[in-house]
Amino acid sequence: MSPQADLQSRAEELFQLPWSREVLADEDGGYLARVPELPGCFADGDTVEEALANLNLILREWLTISLERGDSVPQPRRVNDSFSGRFSVRVPRSVHEALSRRAEEENCSLNQLVTVLLTEGVRQPRTLATAASTDSDISESIAADAVRSGNQAIAALKGIGTVLRDRGQPNLACVVYAMAANIVADVEHAEAAAREFGMAASLARREKHHKLAEALLRESVHRDPTNLRSSSSLGQLLYFQGRYNEAAAYLSRVASIDNYAKLFLGWSRLLEGMNLSDEAQQKAGLNDLVAALREWSYQKGNRGSKSSWLRQVQRLARLGSGCLEEARHLIQFANTNANWGTIDPAVLTAPASEGDTTPSLDDLQSMPLEQRLTE
Repeated sequence: MSPQADLQSRAEELFQLPWSREVLADEDGGYLARVPELPGCFADGDTVEEALANLNLILREWLTISLERGDSVPQPRRVNDSFSGRFSVRVPRSVHEALSRRAEEENCSLNQLVTVLLTEGVRQPRTLATAASTDSDISESIAADAVRSGNQAIAALKGIGTVLRDRGQPNLACVVYAMAANIVADVEHAEAAAREFGMAASLARREKHHKLAEALLRESVHRDPTNLRSSSSLGQLLYFQGRYNEAAAYLSRVASIDNYAKLFLGWSRLLEGMNLSDEAQQKAGLNDLVAALREWSYQKGNRGSKSSWLRQVQRLARLGSGCLEEARHLIQFANTNANWGTIDPAVLTAPASEGDTTPSLDDLQSMPLEQRLTE
């Protein structure tokens, strides 16, 4: 067997081990999947299944590169897994007494109290392990790999970025991820680099670091103008900043295949047309918006999406008589085609109820960016 074939065989054996896989929902509708044991081993996708499928490709690549470099590969967490749910721990008598008293105060057993406290502890962003290592440096070998050129640097930089992210330094993590993406562009191709920039932007968006997210998404689209996911994310981000005309330019690339992008495109064109008193643009935006809302109620007419859909229609109704008529037609369409039960058109003209936070056009335009992004 040739050395290359032997390497591929070893990589495949490692790939078949029971690696942990975590999937996180992204705020723009996609998913990020990663292997926690392997720094920098992550991928994204529009669905959970797509994210996991992409992660399998990245995992094979990660293992192959590590073997080529002669790096040691960590063992999966679930190898020799013997977690029974029981373990013994010795604590000072004073701590035992304090825990017992608190359990009595909260009317629960000592076991229940300790389970809750331990669960809260392991869910904290800074665990004991990360707290102890926050001020420690990365290993010299990883640093040496990171300053090289080519594939060696990519995995090392991604690993450093992951460490920084886990330490609560997302801005610096995104910078390091971007450095890795630039190398990907040199050794692979622009499309792969665009995906890397897009994944870094997802981290920035989750942290609500919108300026950084915008810069990363622009770089992603610059590297690969056909990356529709980044175009859609960038368009939505610009929309929420009130930069409607610019948002529409990016969203229009995606609207034909992404109904969510079509929804934002409709709002962008409609609101920009109202700002400019441009009736043609208002009409184009209204047509896009109505089409997106009709498709939403028809394709995703599950009860869980009803309230979100209705807030969009109510907001449309508040923009004027012409929009109110379109909103009534949308409710009539939904009553016929969605599995929501009957919606009373009177909800469009009823005064806002207490607790109704659906913003009007003027409210939305005057909101700070952080608040717009939650509406």
